[in-house]
Amino acid sequence: MLAFPKRVCGNVRKTINIEGAEKIDDTYNFVLDYVKCLATITIDLVSRNATRRLLVNGDQKQLLWDWNKKNIQIYDPKVGKWQTIEYQMMSAEAGYNPNIGENMYIDELKAFIDAIEGKAPFTNRMENDHNVLKLLYAIEESDKIGRYVEFTKY
Repeated sequence: MLAFPKRVCGNVRKTINIEGAEKIDDTYNFVLDYVKCLATITIDLVSRNATRRLLVNGDQKQLLWDWNKKNIQIYDPKVGKWQTIEYQMMSAEAGYNPNIGENMYIDELKAFIDAIEGKAPFTNRMENDHNVLKLLYAIEESDKIGRYVEFTKY
């Protein structure tokens, strides 16, 4: 796990006008500096067709996840081949974007219920959520001042 970065640099903008979202910034683009590696992330909060994609380039392998393809691909340069791991996505509820399955919400509720019943530990802690909010604020601060911002956890 990469955990939290040492510093961040970001841009935050309102790029589109949509009813009900008139007062929110809708696009975040930022660099997370982990000293030995960098991560670049773009979050588009108003994408008409929801998309999620993750690409991790490692020194041993490459991982690619594209939500719309419903699989994870791992490239091994030693053998020059991709391994594909398929998974099932539940359908969306009526009235929701059809490519947003309900799995993540159901899994989150199940993890919470299991934790309060003592069957499993909580998968997240308030301390972690607090750090995520601090990271968001650091990205917004970086946009305001136009340079990297040091990130310190709670």
